[in-house]
Amino acid sequence: MTEQLLPADALAKNAPRTILPLAGFWFRLGALLIDIFILRMALQLTYSALRPFYLSLGPGSTVFGLLVAFAYLVLAEGPVGKGMTLGKAILGIRTTDARGDEPTTTAAAIRAALLLVIALPFLAGQIEAPLLVGGNRSGVVAARALFSSLPSAFIIANVFLVVLHPLKQTVPDLLAKTLVVRQAGEHNLSAFLEQAAEQIEPLERRAFRVATIAFLAFGALNLIMSSKDIFSPDGERALRFLRSFNQEFRYGTFTPLFQPALFGSVERRLAQDGLTSESWATHLATSVDSARHAADWTSQSHTLVIEFRSRRPIAPDAAGTPEQMAALRSRALSWTERQIKEDIYPLDRETRTRKRSRDDRAGGQNDLLMFQPLYLALLFVEDINLLLFRRDKVVHAEILPLTLPAGFYENEERAARSGEAALAPDQDEPISPSAALPATRDP
Repeated sequence: MTEQLLPADALAKNAPRTILPLAGFWFRLGALLIDIFILRMALQLTYSALRPFYLSLGPGSTVFGLLVAFAYLVLAEGPVGKGMTLGKAILGIRTTDARGDEPTTTAAAIRAALLLVIALPFLAGQIEAPLLVGGNRSGVVAARALFSSLPSAFIIANVFLVVLHPLKQTVPDLLAKTLVVRQAGEHNLSAFLEQAAEQIEPLERRAFRVATIAFLAFGALNLIMSSKDIFSPDGERALRFLRSFNQEFRYGTFTPLFQPALFGSVERRLAQDGLTSESWATHLATSVDSARHAADWTSQSHTLVIEFRSRRPIAPDAAGTPEQMAALRSRALSWTERQIKEDIYPLDRETRTRKRSRDDRAGGQNDLLMFQPLYLALLFVEDINLLLFRRDKVVHAEILPLTLPAGFYENEERAARSGEAALAPDQDEPISPSAALPATRDP
């Protein structure tokens, strides 16, 4: 594309040097994905050997991942790789300055810092969590704008720049005064760029206009949708749930998380972390209704999981004393059963019920799918959240049966199918400290 912008005699005037073909969107995206894969594999391969170190970083593990990625990009595009990360080398492209030489360390650092803007959404969850728990909706909107909406809009703007800019430059390229080219070699591009300036400038202005409009429009749309979600009645209900759930299950330094699951997925997860059924502190045998629970025990049984996650190593006795664990079990069972029986969000019938899609239906029947938990799993989990991957390990598990009235789910499903409204709590009743929305895992 660049050759078409130059005067016909440009090559002759600058012989024997030739201009390099510029690397477009797909080359650059491919190199970035390869680099992400390589960094992820490097962190995964060191995971077993360095797990104690990663855990010792605590909440700083994500920042450590950012620093590793920054150092890799600076060294690869600077003094070590001379303009080529491993991804660029595999695809045969490299970063150069205007003369075709390797970028300076400063230019490589500018490019790396701006490129890591795309990693800011990985930090969003950590920033938002305390704001959500505190019920600070305005703070959540501001955090999402800074750590999610604006980085996403920045990525979109750079995509438009790479596609439309005559020299296929992004914002990092423009600030670092670099180009990404498809061949290696010693080339002086300054004369070409000077001769082509009159043809480049109008195309460059058009690219800037489109990229700016895309940035503002996409960022504003993200922010509007996020604000609408947070300030909606459902958003308010979810925030109250999250706040009260965290208050109800505050337990030492652990962060509580709540999610639905099938018992089979819990079994597999525990097995992967080296926990066998013999090592679970199961309490099914103590149930007054143990025979019925034993008959219902299958991998497809619906199960509620409350995780207590730690960014620090969990010692064998760190889950708590027998007295503390007994109190936790009692509180968790009481809270869960009350949520279900009294139809409290998020375990109310409406939230747990969805209509099957046409593809899911069997002969047009069973058009409702209800989540009907029979068991409660309490998991204590060590958590590592680096920039490019998340790993955790369950170090202690307790499986408890839920005690609900006989035929409760059958009657509830029958009522849902007949269109009867679920009994909702009085709107004037204070929100229970145990009424809250399941927290989801980070990306």
